[in-house]
Amino acid sequence: MKETPVALEAFERYWAMGPQRSLQKLAEQDVTQSIHKGSIEGRRKYLAKWSIVHTWQARLRQRVIKEAEIVREQLRERALRFRQTVVTGLEVDVSRYIERLRTTETEVMADDAAALEKLTKLYFQLADEPLTEKRVEHIVVLVGGAVRRALERTGIEADVIERFQTLFGEELQQVFEEGGQEADGNGG
Repeated sequence: MKETPVALEAFERYWAMGPQRSLQKLAEQDVTQSIHKGSIEGRRKYLAKWSIVHTWQARLRQRVIKEAEIVREQLRERALRFRQTVVTGLEVDVSRYIERLRTTETEVMADDAAALEKLTKLYFQLADEPLTEKRVEHIVVLVGGAVRRALERTGIEADVIERFQTLFGEELQQVFEEGGQEADGNGG
């Protein structure tokens, strides 16, 4: 049997009632709002017949499933946009940090290797780029070079800078290795 426009409108009103819907409540609403001129019980019987013939319960389940899928997709898209925003912010902060290391001796956002390491790890986790050994070595070289240039500006003697840079590089490498073990669940 083809669903009539009147039955379809009743189904839409039934859907709009939300999780607390019932045929009894819909019948009462229809009579109260003069959608139906007869008795509440008579209206409920019509609604029950339409509900069975036109499979209202199955259609409700389908709509709930479809709406849940839409909400999940919207949340995934929202999370992706937020993640991209955070990655961009981290890129800007780390760029500023590196630039400040190059150009000034004033306070910087990450005032030690541990803070820089946390920023770097967060950046690569958010960017879905795990810290491979080669990347870690590259980061150590970059940070070590920035530290060396900063120390050279202070007037410290070259051999002291060289010794500090070697120790700093070893420590920074160890920090990255320990952090990788923690992330893999192998250390901690």
